[in-house]
Formats: sequence, structure tokens, C-alpha cells
Amino acid sequence: MFGWLVRRLGDAVMDDLLRRIYREHYTRNIYSPVAVIDKVGLHNFIEAEMRAAGGKPLERPLGSPVVLSAWEQILLNPVHLHRFPTPAETRIDTRVVIGPRAQKPLQLKIPLMIAGMSYGGALSLRAKIALAQAATRAGTATNSGEAPLIAEEREAARYFIGQYSRSGYMTDPADLRRLDAIEIQLAQGAQAADPSPSRRILSARRCGSVFT
Repeated sequence: MFGWLVRRLGDAVMDDLLRRIYREHYTRNIYSPVAVIDKVGLHNFIEAEMRAAGGKPLERPLGSPVVLSAWEQILLNPVHLHRFPTPAETRIDTRVVIGPRAQKPLQLKIPLMIAGMSYGGALSLRAKIALAQAATRAGTATNSGEAPLIAEEREAARYFIGQYSRSGYMTDPADLRRLDAIEIQLAQGAQAADPSPSRRILSARRCGSVFT
């Protein structure tokens, strides 16, 4: 009797578990950590969760798990055999111009930009504003991502790139004129963009800088 009860309960639990694995969306699926662990490794997965839970860097008793070189090996930088490194006191000009032939070229202080991450879909409003403020201090641009124009984010960003995507958010000419540049989303991973965007792109080009 006891064995029969255990089997019945076990079958019910397994049936429910498999049903959830097969039917739930991948982002909420209990199997999703398996794919993550397979890609980044169990060690990195657990440490990422520990940092997220604690909110601060880990204090490993034995140091970083990254092994750059064994002691018996010598690591050479071959570029220094060809030319000497730039002296530390030399001032490096990191400015970059995107779209130099555009009506309104985008001029940045550094060759790095904040990638497109949508409000609501990827980040909260506070996170978007924080990134916009950070980009302003660094002299670079932030990106709207696949989202509408957010007034608070636009005000916090010195240079703001709007993503012209299949979502249809960033299509209002008034919003487009408030941008410093327009990024046209042709595709995203396995998802395709608008199959016939030529008319919309032509409209976007009239508003200033356009690059893909």
C-alpha cells in the first residue's frame, strides 16, 4: 500500500513537472537554468546568483578562478617587439564622428555607446535615466532600444539615439526630430524586422542622422 502511494505521488509530481517544462514560456521555464549553466558553466552561474542576492562583489577566499598563465610560462606581448607603447603622459584623442556625411553628424568623445535596451521590456525607468546620465558624463550616446521616446530619458541624455524598429514606437516625426541619430533595426536575433521599411526609412532620413 505504501509503495503504491509513493508511485502515485511520484507519477503526479513528474507529470506536473514535465507539463511545466513542455508548456511554460522559456523565460519562466524551470528548465531554463539548465541551458544557462550549459553555456556559462555551473561556477559562473552560482556566483552570478550570489552577487545578485548580495548586491556586492564576492570575497573569494582563494582569489579569482581565472587562470591567465601558469608560473612556468612566459607571457609576451608581441606588439612591443614591433613598436614601443605610447608613453603614459601622451594625450589620446578618443573622439569619433558617426555619419560624417549626414546632415547632423553624431560627434562623441569616446568610441563607446550605450546599447539599445528598451524601457519596460529590458530596463526600468530609473535604469534608463541612470544610463542616460552616465552617457552624458562620459560624452557618449545612449539608445532608446525598441521603445517609445521617454521624456525623462531624453532630457538626461546629451546624445540620444532612437531605434527605428518593427515595433512602430519611434515613427512620429516630432519624436524623430528630437533625436541626435536614428538607428534602423533591420533584425533582432531570429526575429525579422519590417519586410518593407523603405517608405519609413525615407521619412526618417529627412529628420537628420540615420545609420544602421
